[in-house]
Amino acid sequence: MCRWCSKDCFSERVMADWSRQAGSFEGQCDMPILLTEDQQHALDSTDTQPPQVVDPRTNAAYVLIPLTDYQAVRELVEDEKRQRAFRTVSHANTGRRLAEAS
Repeated sequence: MCRWCSKDCFSERVMADWSRQAGSFEGQCDMPILLTEDQQHALDSTDTQPPQVVDPRTNAAYVLIPLTDYQAVRELVEDEKRQRAFRTVSHANTGRRLAEAS
């Protein structure tokens, strides 16, 4: 039974292994996709660049990175979005104040 969505999403063994690595994903059931042997070898042999995978339906490219790296990058991206929103509001308020002062 999946602890995130209360469904029988995947085997208890896989869930236990993944949950140790994933940390807290409460409320989100993003069932992990198990790597193929080719993907495992690509991860093992990659020193600097993470391996890319391509969705054959859309030709969209994805990068395989460790979950901890993804979480760090995600925090940076989310922080940048918050800063951009703050700057947008700040610029709008400054423009309005300048218009009112004129």
